[in-house]
Amino acid sequence: MPLKDKERNAEYMRQYRENNKEKLDEYHKQWYQDNKEEQREKTNDYSKYYNQTPRGKMLQRIKSWKSRNVKLPEEYGENWDIFYDQEYLGTTHCEECGVELTEDKHTTSTTRCLDHNHITGEFRNILCHACNSRRG
Repeated sequence: MPLKDKERNAEYMRQYRENNKEKLDEYHKQWYQDNKEEQREKTNDYSKYYNQTPRGKMLQRIKSWKSRNVKLPEEYGENWDIFYDQEYLGTTHCEECGVELTEDKHTTSTTRCLDHNHITGEFRNILCHACNSRRG
């Protein structure tokens, strides 16, 4: 019996939303206006937290690469997640000087960098910050 009640309730709510769309839209607009600052603060707090998670860091870095028009190697197609996990994080040493790469809060000479051609956007290597800066 409870399943029928849930189904009946869901159908009733669907019908209600359909029949009162304008009223609900107006209510939501007013609620947002009344709670705008509080919602912005919650969103900002969550964004700061999320950007520190591994997934958040990955998405921020991929967004940065895309904004610079970096092109992935052909074997990855457009699969940025796999490239990030296998190629970027999978590279533990600089491909030019061999130093062990680090993930630091601030940029150091051993911080992991994605080297790419700034004109074509073509990916070249995963390097330490020092080698990437020398390469230019």
